[in-house]
Amino acid sequence: MARVRQRLIFEAQGNPLALIDLPMALSATQLAAVEALPTPLPLTPRLQGLHEERIALLSARTRRALLLAALDFYR
Repeated sequence: MARVRQRLIFEAQGNPLALIDLPMALSATQLAAVEALPTPLPLTPRLQGLHEERIALLSARTRRALLLAALDFYR
């Protein structure tokens, strides 16, 4: 379980809301370290909505660059 806790802390990157929400998106077996954590960690609807709101404020050109960077990251 310490490994799960460390991963959640790393993924939250200092965001207190993420520290609260990320564990809610995981199953009991994932939280107990019985089942592996998914990569990337799933977002709760609340976290996803916050990201969508921020992205919507960006220019179309910036959103496209962000999309390309995300696609490259997961390649």
